[in-house]
Amino acid sequence: MIKDASGLTPSYYNTSKEILEILQNCERDIIDRLNIEPWHGWAEDKIFRDDMSIIGKNKHTIMELV
Repeated sequence: MIKDASGLTPSYYNTSKEILEILQNCERDIIDRLNIEPWHGWAEDKIFRDDMSIIGKNKHTIMELV
């Protein structure tokens, strides 16, 4: 049987809840490995402020798909 990179078979991906859980676990693993500190200064950053507002607007659309 074909498995993905995490060793899961396609039948595991039955619901969007399971897919979201996998993505969240991957995100936590990456943050833990790289020891990334969250930065909350996007609103004050003149260069990135507009980019982050676009991402924020699209976030709701992305979450509706999941």
